[in-house]
Formats: sequence, structure tokens, C-alpha cells
Amino acid sequence: MESQAINLDTLARQALVEHQTLEHVMEALRITLDWPVPRRDLAAKLSSVRFMAQSFQRHLERLMAIEETDGYMLSARDRQPHLSTRFEELRAEHDCFRQVFRQLVPSLEAVTSQDATLFDNLCHELRDLLGQVRDHSQAETALIQEAFFLEVGGES
Repeated sequence: MESQAINLDTLARQALVEHQTLEHVMEALRITLDWPVPRRDLAAKLSSVRFMAQSFQRHLERLMAIEETDGYMLSARDRQPHLSTRFEELRAEHDCFRQVFRQLVPSLEAVTSQDATLFDNLCHELRDLLGQVRDHSQAETALIQEAFFLEVGGES
């Protein structure tokens, strides 16, 4: 039983660390999106936004995979069945994020620095996605704490 408690503690802490790392990647993308460049110099910003959006996608995909298959979701749901609905709602949001990325990243790859209006629209979509993921991440973090840390007697 003690080894299971340590494993659950490790899973929960890994999820929290991964969420913190995601926040750093998201902040780097925000900085890149907010980079003021003249329209004639849009190519450099486009390249940086593409790179950061791909980094954001890769880390978010990693985090979602950890949560869904290796991480806390199944363990927490088994341990705290009364939280199942909230876990399922968060899990469903993962599929929504995947769908947005399936459309957004190829659009970023296809846009040219001459199409400033489309690029601005894609940047706006990325900003919206950042807000949605931030809200989702905060909800997951709160649920992790409720499912694991509060039950085992608080933080260590």
C-alpha cells in the first residue's frame, strides 16, 4: 500500500511539474505572438511563431498523453470516483485541443509573410487557444490537488 501511495504521489507531482513546464512554453509563445514587427519584416516573426506553436503542440500532446495513459487521470478516478465526471470533462477537452492543432499548425505552415491578414488571424486563434489551455490547466491542477494532495493530508 505504501508503494502505491508513493507511485500516486509521483504521478501527481509529475503532472504538476509538466503543467508548470507547459506554462513556460505558453509564455514563450505569448511573447513571440506579442513581438511587434513591421509588416515588411513579418517573415522572422512567422518563423518564430511557427517554431513556438510546434513546441506548444508537442508539449501539450506529451502532457495529455501522460495524463491519459501513464498519469494521474485513471488513478485519481479510481481513487476518487466522485470526481469522475470532472475528469471526463477535462479528458474531452483534450480531444478539442488536438482538433484545433490539426487545423491550426498546417495553416501556420501554409501562410506566407505576404499574407499579413491571415497571419494576424492565426495569431489571434493561437492567443485564444492559449487562454483555453490556461483555463484547462488550472482546472486540472486544482483537480489533481483535490484528488491526491488533500486526501493524503496536504502538501509535503
